[in-house]
Order: sequence, then structure tokens, then C-alpha cells
Amino acid sequence: MGAPDPRPAAAMVLLVGLVATLAGAPALAAQGHAAAVRSPRRPTAPPRSPPPNRLAMGIAAAAATARADGAALRRLGRLAAATTRRLDRMDGVIRRAGDRAGRARRSEWAAERALASLVADDYTAGATDLATVFSSPSFATALDRALRLDQAAGVAATTTATLWSAQRRARRAGARLRRIQQRLALDRARLGAEAIVLADAVRVARRTTRTLTARLAAQGRARLAAQRRALVAAQRRTRLASQRRARATAQRRARLAAQRRARLASQVTPDRAPTASPPPTASPPPTATATPTATASVGGTPTPTSSESPSPVPATAASPAPSPPASPPSPTSAVPGTLTVTTNLTRPSGLTEPALAAFLSGTPLAGDAPAFVTAERTDHVSAPFLAAAAILESGFGTSTLSRAKHNLYGWGADAAHPLRDAWSFASDAACIAYVAWAIEVSYLTPPGSMVPGYGAAPGAPASVPTGGFYHGPTLLGISVDYAGNTGWARSVAALADEIQASSGSS
Repeated sequence: MGAPDPRPAAAMVLLVGLVATLAGAPALAAQGHAAAVRSPRRPTAPPRSPPPNRLAMGIAAAAATARADGAALRRLGRLAAATTRRLDRMDGVIRRAGDRAGRARRSEWAAERALASLVADDYTAGATDLATVFSSPSFATALDRALRLDQAAGVAATTTATLWSAQRRARRAGARLRRIQQRLALDRARLGAEAIVLADAVRVARRTTRTLTARLAAQGRARLAAQRRALVAAQRRTRLASQRRARATAQRRARLAAQRRARLASQVTPDRAPTASPPPTASPPPTATATPTATASVGGTPTPTSSESPSPVPATAASPAPSPPASPPSPTSAVPGTLTVTTNLTRPSGLTEPALAAFLSGTPLAGDAPAFVTAERTDHVSAPFLAAAAILESGFGTSTLSRAKHNLYGWGADAAHPLRDAWSFASDAACIAYVAWAIEVSYLTPPGSMVPGYGAAPGAPASVPTGGFYHGPTLLGISVDYAGNTGWARSVAALADEIQASSGSS
């Protein structure tokens, strides 16, 4: 009998190692799927353009997650297919190994039968022949072969058990893979449905964004157009108002010039009756005029800074100072030119209440003549100057400040908020009294002394310094800080001279 072939046993050992390796592959695949499901891959690169809103950001993140899950599902599907192919190959290897093990068992059985036959044949010859049989080379060879066959049979049995165990594990792994494939199919279907919903949401979000953008753009264009129309209308109104004020100013100057020429003509020919002035008529709103610029205070109160009075009339030969709307008494006995910008305003003017009342008759200031004369007598400030400044600043008492706050001089008003910041007085007389006291203390009295505050009781301590804006007791000195220009002084001087001339005082 020949020696058994050892290659089938070695092949079985190698096959066992291969089966064990393949049996561990499904578990690795299942672990890989679990890891992929627990932590799906996220896109690391930032989007090229920022999302339009949070809804778009959420949609983009969900789409990226869906793409990552789809990639993981595809990888797991490929791994399941490869594992199935390996299991099929392993089944073939197991079948072939079983065939080889059967052939080895049949060879073993044949060798055992041959040995038994040999022993039986030799044993029948006698005891001596039995010893010969045991010592013969053929018996030793048969015994060695039988031992090797026993060993090969043990190895084959062990290998077969290992192969069947590996096959059972492979079948269980295949079942797990099929379950995983089913779950992957369900996940793929769910992700497909979510992708459809997300695509619809993206389309709705884009459509809504376009609609809102178009609506906001249209609203912005409408607002800009409305603002532009309002600006054009405001500019047109401002231009028309300026034109109306310019025409009104030109008409008033022409009327005053005609009155002045008529008055001068009556003075040249005394035997002819003076020309009567036209009755007062409704005139356009007064325009802005020169306003005081001083900011220091008198008796704890600020001096005027601006006003809403009509514009001053320049003291020129072509444009004389304005005259009252009603005809004053005949100035034939008066000497014009007695009050100028250099006249000392602290000297008595000789102006009487009836004369000033006649000059102011027919105007809102007609009842204020006693207040002007009393202020001159009490505070030593020229009554013609006080009346002329009030007429110039308040437009004969027709300005908004004079009607709303009895403020005839624009006292305390400024360019930013003239009506709000201007002082309020109880009456025109109260305004005239306070302004006369303030001008006498701050503008007409030299510095270096102290006087009691306005309205202080007799014997009250002196607390107000004098001469805060003193530049001489004349209109030129007052205009330095009160108006900041000499045109205001000339306009007031012309009007004051008109008042004094109308009363016949010199």
C-alpha cells in the first residue's frame, strides 16, 4: 500500500483559515454601517455663496446630510455584494473539502480492511508465522499508513467541524447583511421622499424670496418717488413764498417812498395841505430781518439773539424809513434829521404820548404809546428809539412773536427755534419795560458799576453788572452786539427820526 497524500490535510488547514477570515467580514461590514449611520459624513467645504436665509441654510444642510447618507448606503451595498460573493465561493470550498474528506475516509477504510485481511491470513499459519508477519516490512508499512490515516481522519473531522461552524456564522452574517440591506432600502426611500420635500421647500423659498425682494424694491421706489415729489413741492412753495415776499417788500418800499416824497413836498410848500397817507391794508407776512447777536445775560436772563420781525428798510435816499399805516399829524413844524445813528439815546426826546399814539394809530401798537413814553421817563432810553425798534422787529405788531407772546423785539429768539425759544411776556407794556431796562443797563451804561435786578424792591442790593455790551450810548454802539451790522442801526435811526419829526419835537 502506498503512503497517503499529505496535501489534502494542508489544503484543509488553509481552507479553515480562509473561512475564518471570511466569517469575520460581515461583522466588520455591520460595524462599518453602524459607524456610518451614527456619524454620517458632512461636507467640510463652505458654500460658495451665503444662503439667503435660515430656511435655505437648513435645506442645504439637510441635502448635504442626505447626500452623505446616500454615499454610505452605496458603500454598504457594495460591501454586502462582495461579502455575498465570498460566501458563495466559501460554500464551494466547503463542498470540495467535504469531498476530499470523504475520499480520505474511504481510503482509510480500505487500508484498514487490507490490514485486517493481512493479519488474518498470516495469523492462520501459526504462531511463529504471526511473529514473522509482525516483523515483516509490509506490516510495518501498513501500520504506519493506518496511523497516518487515523491522524488525517482526525484532522479532517476537526476541519469539517470548523468549516460547518464557519458556514453557520457566514449564514448568520448573510442574514444580518440582508436585514441591513432592507434597512438601507428603507432609508434610501425615506431620504428620497425627504429630498423631494426639500426640493419643494427650496422652490417655495426661492419664489417667496423673489416676491419679497420685488415687493420691497417697489415700496422703496414708491417712497423715493413720494419723497422726491414732496421735495419738489416744498421747493416750489419756498420759491413762490420768496417771490411773494419780494413783491410785497418792493410794494411796501414804493408806498413808503411815495409817502415820504409827499411829506417832503408838503414841507416845501406850507400853504398846501399835507398829503394824507393811505389807510392801512393787509400786507404779506413780514420777512426775516437783522436780529440781535449778543448772548450774554442781563439780570440772569439772556439778551436777544434773533427775531421773526419784518426785514429792515435800508437807510438810503431811495428807500426811506417806513411810516405808520395811518397819517400822523402834520410834520411841518418838525425839523427832520434830528435823530441819527450817533444821537445820544439817553437824552430826553420830548416825544409825547398823543403824538406817538397818533403815529401808531390804526396798528396793533396804537395802545402801547404810554408804555414807550413811560420807559423813557423811567429807564432814560429814547422813546422814539424804543418805538422804532419795536416797529422794525415786529412789523407794527403783526409778527407771530408779538401776537403769540407779546414779544415786540424778538427777545431770546434764535435761528434754530425762534418761536419756541423766544421769551413770553404778559403784555406789550411788560415787554417794553423789560427791554428798556435791559438796554439801559447793558448797552447804554458804561461798565464798572452794579445795579439791582429787574423788578427789585427799593433798597435791594445791586447784583447786575452794567456795560456788558457797551460801545457808546448811540445806535451804532448798540448795533455792534445787538445786530452785528450798521444797516440795522441806520434803519432804526431813519424810522425813529420819522417818529420824532411827526411829533414836532427836536
